[in-house]
Amino acid sequence: MESYTDFIAAHYQAYRPPLHALILEKCLGEERYSRTLDVGCGTGVSSFELTKFSDRVLGYDISKAMLEKTISHPNVTYSQEIPQDFSCDLICYFGSVNYIKKEEVTTQLDYLQVGGKVICCDFQVLFDQFLQIIPIQPEFNGYNHKKNLSFYGLGNLKQLSIKNELSHFFCSCNQAAHLLLSDSTLLNGLQTYFELKNPYDALVHKLRKTYPSNRIRFAVICYFSSYEKYE
Repeated sequence: MESYTDFIAAHYQAYRPPLHALILEKCLGEERYSRTLDVGCGTGVSSFELTKFSDRVLGYDISKAMLEKTISHPNVTYSQEIPQDFSCDLICYFGSVNYIKKEEVTTQLDYLQVGGKVICCDFQVLFDQFLQIIPIQPEFNGYNHKKNLSFYGLGNLKQLSIKNELSHFFCSCNQAAHLLLSDSTLLNGLQTYFELKNPYDALVHKLRKTYPSNRIRFAVICYFSSYEKYE
């Protein structure tokens, strides 16, 4: 039987907003790195995009369900463990810092070379328009999109920048359904509203009636910060 995590992972794999490349470009620009550790890589969208800035990428995630659905790339290796002799000059936390304790971050920073860079990225899709169409109450799970490494008070990192920007993207009704069902704060409400364990088809039908052009505009807040290891 498919688990809750498997269900969300499947929708993550099916569609993610085209924001990873945009945010990473803002963080890294023309910079180039030898080896990158992508912490909490999920299905590998961030790891895939990081190959544009890094010769090799290690996508690390403790979720087997996510790693089973990763995007393949010749320069990306995925693992549930970080080798003890691993070394890198860039660490990326893309939508993962909320799930990581300070002690884990401290350990992961040991893999980073002195002078290496750390970036912390996330985005918050604004679902207000959909909550008017489908009147469900999102569940608060304590997730803070603004959270970055400054929250941990780490002594060996120099903060370089902290920014947030309002942006938008377009997607189809099918893609929007995947996006909504991959959000853990909305999933239970959508299942209850449609009285279905897997409400994907019903949700797509609802969206197509509301958006006959099959083109939906989402507003999104992008968050990104960067740091340098100095000792």
